[in-house]
Amino acid sequence: MHELDDAQFSTKMRGYDPSEVDALLDRARRAIEELHLTERRAEERATLAERQLEEELDAARTARATAEAEVATATAEAARIVADARLDASDLCEAAEIEIRGAAEEARSRMLAEIAELEHQRDGVREEIEVTAAHLGAHRTRLQRAVI
Repeated sequence: MHELDDAQFSTKMRGYDPSEVDALLDRARRAIEELHLTERRAEERATLAERQLEEELDAARTARATAEAEVATATAEAARIVADARLDASDLCEAAEIEIRGAAEEARSRMLAEIAELEHQRDGVREEIEVTAAHLGAHRTRLQRAVI
């Protein structure tokens, strides 16, 4: 840029008009200054965009790390819950089996007691039948003796 400001041309006859050359140099200098300004602005925007992108990437990385940590925590918690549920289910099954066995044993005991009671009643009925049969036999014998 300084070259344009410091540029000097020797004058010759039949050369270019110095005022036209100066005007062209002024326009060229302004155009170059505008280009430099545009370049600086573009660089500033690019730097700002890169900074924003880096901030967004950092935020995304942080969010991802947080999400991964939460997923790992949730996975571990789910595994613990499943393990606890399996243990509880196993305990419940075992308790149910014990309760069922107890109920079955109690029912068996009641049934055996009822069978014993019914056998006792049956034996009593048989005795009564035998006594009744003996009475009938004695009555028959008396009746037969009385008739003969």
